[in-house]
Amino acid sequence: MHSAPCCRSASTFRYSYYRTFETAVDSDAHLYEFVVPMAPPTWNERERVEEYVALMEQGTVPTAVAISTLDVCQPAIDRGDDYFMHWGLTHFLLDGHHKLEAAATAGRPVRLLCA
Repeated sequence: MHSAPCCRSASTFRYSYYRTFETAVDSDAHLYEFVVPMAPPTWNERERVEEYVALMEQGTVPTAVAISTLDVCQPAIDRGDDYFMHWGLTHFLLDGHHKLEAAATAGRPVRLLCA
């Protein structure tokens, strides 16, 4: 089980995702963590999201389910300040879409059960 800290919602032109955590692994490597929902947050039922926000404000930490991958890569050539090995830990959300949106809205944690 993984406990994701407060997540920040982000989106690009076509995809929505949550950035949950980033840290230096060592002096040459950085870890970036993301949660990618399998359905866009716009498909979530507003009432259900608000129910989870209210529960989280009372201290509930809900659990979501994801399948996760770790991708480790680095630039082929040195081009300045960002010549680091990047560890991309990506959780593809299978269940818990409403919970994760509520966590991002409320600034609260959610547990991720990862496989």
